[in-house]
Amino acid sequence: MLWPLNTAVNAHIHTSIPNFLIQECFDDFLEPWVQDIMQGVPKVENGFIKPPDAPGIGVEFNEKEMAKHPYGPNNFLRLFESGWEQRTGGSAIKK
Repeated sequence: MLWPLNTAVNAHIHTSIPNFLIQECFDDFLEPWVQDIMQGVPKVENGFIKPPDAPGIGVEFNEKEMAKHPYGPNNFLRLFESGWEQRTGGSAIKK
């Protein structure tokens, strides 16, 4: 679940590094409700990520929405199984 938060933090850090080249981002493959939990997460636009200009990291958590999606044993995403990036693999997140 920390991917969107990491995206926001890394966007800030990487813009301060003159020779930084590529930031890997898989946020497009997250569950749709993640956007309801974390507002202000930067999106890839035209191949670039612009860091948020809101105070702090620029991401706000909606705790009420987060409570609707508790972590459990079925939420483990196995990155080395076929289909992980689309969450279609055998051990992908179950609904």
